[in-house]
Amino acid sequence: MSYETTNYLPKGVSKRHATEFAELLGYHRTGSYAHLGHSDIVAISYFYQQDYRSWQTVELSIGIDGKNGNVYVHTRTRIGRSHYDFEMQNRTVREFRRRFGGTAVRDGGDGEGYDPGAAVPPTASGCYLAIQRFNWNLTRVNLFLHARSHSPPADPLGRVQEIWP
Repeated sequence: MSYETTNYLPKGVSKRHATEFAELLGYHRTGSYAHLGHSDIVAISYFYQQDYRSWQTVELSIGIDGKNGNVYVHTRTRIGRSHYDFEMQNRTVREFRRRFGGTAVRDGGDGEGYDPGAAVPPTASGCYLAIQRFNWNLTRVNLFLHARSHSPPADPLGRVQEIWP
């Protein structure tokens, strides 16, 4: 599950302009959607590590709308996002509208933004992230042990290197 918004920019705005503006907001290029057959869509993400503010990346994609040929900017935060991730998504939508104009649409609403809820203090946020990573590592160990119990490999270290390079 996720929260998604789309800014439809007016004619005359290019993908390059939108990408450069996203980078000014703090986003970093991650590539394109070429693996999905859409090499013309630019993929950009935002993650703020200081004070454990981000829990998930804010995903941003820039492409050309097939209906009218205008540039669109699509943002997405996953359900496990932090207050600051949500705040960044709202800020992105607001700044794109202020800079370029156009319209914004969010799933289930009018594009005015989501309520990010209360902020979590950095210490609590750091604890949350530590437990999340610990849980993920326990899952990896469990998968390894489960795979090992079904078929003993000839080279036991080879399987470890597959799961954890």
